[in-house]
Amino acid sequence: MMDNRVVKFKKAIQIGDNKYDIKESITGMYKCDMYESDNFDEDNDTPIETSNVCAICLFMEDEPYNFGDAIAPSSYDADCDECGNDSLIYLILGV
Repeated sequence: MMDNRVVKFKKAIQIGDNKYDIKESITGMYKCDMYESDNFDEDNDTPIETSNVCAICLFMEDEPYNFGDAIAPSSYDADCDECGNDSLIYLILGV
């Protein structure tokens, strides 16, 4: 089961990079910021919602734009806010 999720993680990360041009995350997690306006400025505007979502939820189970306006690779290594499963790092380490 764990091996399948690791394979899925790697595939999802590649989809994010190739299809959506969102850089790879070594943890398999992405920070998703949602802003009130479509004309947001990441440097000056405060997001109305921030979540940490795994690559599988973000790129394979749904579409990235449903999770946020600004999506970036994250060093966050805990569980996914969407599915509750572990990050890639914890799967590999077996913690």
